[in-house]
Amino acid sequence: MPGPRTAHRRLRTAALLTTAAATAAALTVGVTWPASADPLPAPYSGTAHGDLVFLPLDVLGGDTAVV
Repeated sequence: MPGPRTAHRRLRTAALLTTAAATAAALTVGVTWPASADPLPAPYSGTAHGDLVFLPLDVLGGDTAVV
């Protein structure tokens, strides 16, 4: 009859092998299937700008933050 250490090692080895096999399978499936997405339901457009704003914040008579 195997001792507790032997049983623990076998269980740990089985868990590691199962995790490795599941990870390999997930990566294989993820790499072989290309991603696709449906178009948005409405037209979309957007703009961005990079203005810098200096806004000193005065709370209770002391400068606590500058944004």
